[in-house]
Amino acid sequence: MPLQALSTELDAHIIEYLHDDSLGLEAMSRVSKYYRSLAEPVLYRDVEFAEWDYVRMTRLLMTLLDRRELAQHVKAFKIVARETDTYDRVRLISGNDAMAIDLWDYVDSIQTTIRDATRPEYCPEPSFAIGWFGKIFAQPTSIDGALALILAMTVNIETIRICRMHSGTLSHTYQVLEPA
Repeated sequence: MPLQALSTELDAHIIEYLHDDSLGLEAMSRVSKYYRSLAEPVLYRDVEFAEWDYVRMTRLLMTLLDRRELAQHVKAFKIVARETDTYDRVRLISGNDAMAIDLWDYVDSIQTTIRDATRPEYCPEPSFAIGWFGKIFAQPTSIDGALALILAMTVNIETIRICRMHSGTLSHTYQVLEPA
């Protein structure tokens, strides 16, 4: 039986069943536009990163800047303190150089998003916006700038869990989360 013959409700249940299988959800999102429309809300609903995973977080930021409608699906965001072996850290650090180059393609989108999030009624200090922009492109990399921008874009977020950070502060993130 081809996938197209399944009912919409059954398709939705299959997608929900794959909730913890991000690779399976990614594969389903590539089957067709229909399955993409079912898989993406589940794929982006609960987002989790290790505090040192700058590369994956920046990839998410670039994806959300390219496809802003995906930000509406994020309901829960979690940063965990997770140890990794030396190989993973070396791979992530070496990936930062390529990531920084890719990120420059998003300068205009990042500036616009920061400007929208730091209007005078929300953030009266222009130095905050300038510092925020700088943090996104800073080396050595910090997740603070990218995390703050992602959270500013996610309008339907319900839960944010951030572990005690070992790799630096989240000053911009916490200011974005401050109630006005």
